[in-house]
Amino acid sequence: MPSSPTPTIDFRPIPMTVIIVDDDSINTALHSALVKKLGYQAISFTDPHKALDWCVSNTPELLITDYMMPGMNGVEFAYQFRKVANHSTVPIIMVTATNHPQLLLDAFAMGVSNLLNKPLNVMEFMDCVAQVTCSKNL
Repeated sequence: MPSSPTPTIDFRPIPMTVIIVDDDSINTALHSALVKKLGYQAISFTDPHKALDWCVSNTPELLITDYMMPGMNGVEFAYQFRKVANHSTVPIIMVTATNHPQLLLDAFAMGVSNLLNKPLNVMEFMDCVAQVTCSKNL
């Protein structure tokens, strides 16, 4: 009597989705590669308006955004992102070359979780992403 095939069950978790917004495609490629190395799914945008359009029907587990972008800076993007339903608790990491004290105040007022400086320290970036995503799952 032939035996029936044993069903296989895939217990691998669905990777967390990280959205990356930066007008510089080299930066989006770097951030995407680092996020993927941590096992997360990366979705990148070089246009913050298109990123917001995507966010209307999708909820990422983490947002990484640049500060200086044409048309909408990172603080403005964070503000608009927070207005979208179900996005009030999504962690936001902002990357910037600016070290103006007011930026820090404005970013945190808009709900930015962490601010990283350029040039990007790869280990600091990966540690920050891992910490933010791990604390979100607690």
